[in-house]
Amino acid sequence: MVYSLNLEHLDGRWYAHVAELPGAFSDGGTVDEATRGAAQAIANHLVWSEADVDHGPRPLATVTEIIRSWNYAPDYEVNAFFATDRPPLTDEDVEGMRKLLYLARAELLDSFLGLTFDQLVQKPDPETWSVVEVLRHISTAENWYLDRLGLAHEPAWEMGDTLGRVLLVRQHLLDVLPGLVGDERVTEWNGELWSPRKVVRRTLWHELLHARDIKRVRGLLLAAPGASA
Repeated sequence: MVYSLNLEHLDGRWYAHVAELPGAFSDGGTVDEATRGAAQAIANHLVWSEADVDHGPRPLATVTEIIRSWNYAPDYEVNAFFATDRPPLTDEDVEGMRKLLYLARAELLDSFLGLTFDQLVQKPDPETWSVVEVLRHISTAENWYLDRLGLAHEPAWEMGDTLGRVLLVRQHLLDVLPGLVGDERVTEWNGELWSPRKVVRRTLWHELLHARDIKRVRGLLLAAPGASA
């Protein structure tokens, strides 16, 4: 099978999103670096998601769309809306996406499992977020994505319990997802287009990207003198 790659330039990096596999992506400083990692990203995603399909010895991918982010305003960067973000979700899509959302959440929770409270709130250096700050950012972004469709969990905005907020917003997404089957709407906020399919794609990408960041922070914290797991 040949997979489709949607390339996005965002925050100074290139991301290659695999259109057929929500949450599968590779990244790099250049287009070539991002695309070179796509085959491994596809293979890893198929194992991770336990896809019961024979995809051949080595996945192949071809670039279908390239979009650069642009500034709608000084403080708002418009992210990509790919052609593959437009089609409405099917029942089969939602079933697969629910599984991926559960797996991504397990990946996130595993990334900081065993850290002490002090380690969760500790910044490894002045320029790096603490684990708690990353978790709050993840839940804020997920609720914000939902808000682009008018579906945010409003009480979650004010929640002080970060982990509770992370869990609540995800459960809310899982609850509203079946109701988005067949929803053809495309909304526009600050020059950026949104659809149900894009909301899920962004949620998975964002969570897996930051789970990777937390693992890096975890390594720094546990490597510090006197640290304990």
